[in-house]
Amino acid sequence: MSIEPDWENILFEARVAITDNPRFNDWYGTLPSLVRQLLDEILDHEVTPAIICLAQECSEEDWEKNMFIQALGNGNPSPTAANDLTDVVLGLVPWSLG
Repeated sequence: MSIEPDWENILFEARVAITDNPRFNDWYGTLPSLVRQLLDEILDHEVTPAIICLAQECSEEDWEKNMFIQALGNGNPSPTAANDLTDVVLGLVPWSLG
């Protein structure tokens, strides 16, 4: 019998770690509006097919600069994968912070 991970707590802690990063506010202020919109979505919600589609609309430059956008844009839109993909994407945001 496998125990289901406590996704609510796991994702909450990841989101807090991102927004508590000392470089977050400066970095966030430099983001283009579409990237900022994606980040706001992923900080507030689990990944959805709409968020994946939005990530796919990013410019090539934003795609290359932000690993979390690549993970979103290449993500599986299946609802059964939403928590896993959200966790992966949140784990990649700090790499974009520098």
